[in-house]
Amino acid sequence: MHSTDTLFYNGLQLFNSREFYKAHDVWEELWSDYKLPDSLFVQALIQLAVGFYHMECRNLNGARGLFKKTIPKLAKFVPEQRGLNIASVLYKAEKNYKFLRSIDAIKDIDDWLYFRIDDAK
Repeated sequence: MHSTDTLFYNGLQLFNSREFYKAHDVWEELWSDYKLPDSLFVQALIQLAVGFYHMECRNLNGARGLFKKTIPKLAKFVPEQRGLNIASVLYKAEKNYKFLRSIDAIKDIDDWLYFRIDDAK
C-alpha cells in the first residue's frame, strides 16, 4: 500500500475508533506533506475530526465552527470518495451541526452524535 493510502486509512481507523485528535494528526500529515488530487476532501475529514474533538472538550463554538466549515467541503464529494459513503457522512454531519446550533452548552455527548465513516455499498 502506498504511504498516502496507509496514512489515509490509519486516520480513518482512528476516527472510527473515536480517537479524533489522533485522526486529525494523521490526516494533517497526509494533507500537508503530500500533493493530493483530493486534498479538499482530506481537509474536510480533518475538520470533521476536530469538530468531534471540540465536542468532547465541551467547546460548543469550536464544534459549531468546524462542522460549518466541513459540510460544504464534504458536499463536493457526494455520493462517495475513496470508496467511502460520503452521502451518509454529510447527512450525519448536517444533523450534528443542526443539533449544535440548537443548544446553549455541551453538557454530555450523547452516543447518537458519534458516527463512523463507512464504505460505500
